[in-house]
Amino acid sequence: MTVEHVTTPLLRVENLGLRHVSGSATTPILSDVSFELGRGEILGIIGESGAGKSTVGNAILGLLSPEFQQTSGTIEFDGKAIDGMTADERETLRGRRISVIFQDHTASLDPLMSVGAQVEETCLALDSSLSKREARARAIDLLARVGIPEPERRYRNYPHQFSGGQRQRVVIAIALAGSPDIII
Repeated sequence: MTVEHVTTPLLRVENLGLRHVSGSATTPILSDVSFELGRGEILGIIGESGAGKSTVGNAILGLLSPEFQQTSGTIEFDGKAIDGMTADERETLRGRRISVIFQDHTASLDPLMSVGAQVEETCLALDSSLSKREARARAIDLLARVGIPEPERRYRNYPHQFSGGQRQRVVIAIALAGSPDIII
């Protein structure tokens, strides 16, 4: 007798359909989107601008605005339907288990805070057991891990003092702060 080991995918999107409602107009946005992502796997979703890649990501995170409506399908994380989760359960997932790197790094970073303080703030928000000193050390480590040169010194710099590519790396460091299972 052979026993087959079955594992639940970490993320499963099955037959997802979304529409946008504006006034009396309804526009289909996505139709029949399906994929699975297992633990340790990498999935790339490609498509032209406006194809719905970011919309799928926002649907997974529960960040769609009210005018977007799910018309079909399911989104499950670790075997549990995301749309069946409470707001608190979804909030607990964000940053800790599922993180996001938004395309527009300029809108993702506060121009009035140093980049290090922004990474540190995320570390503290995701792990309340960290001391301020530990969160700062973690932030500097994350900046180093994403390739920011001289992270101890650059910690005090503001977003405008970084190149576009370096700002994107800071956003990646923020996404890594909670050691998530999935980064979108």
